[in-house]
Amino acid sequence: MIIANKVEKITRRLSLSCPWLKRVGFYGFIFFFIKGLLWLLVPVVLYYFGAG
Repeated sequence: MIIANKVEKITRRLSLSCPWLKRVGFYGFIFFFIKGLLWLLVPVVLYYFGAG
């Protein structure tokens, strides 16, 4: 419980003092999501066009 309270305090402090942190996290998630989709798409495209 003590660790949970400390984590909650730190999270609350960061969210109040750094509103841009949520934005960076959102765009970071979107970036890696699209990157992951491209990594799945590249082998399919290479197979489809016969480059493999």
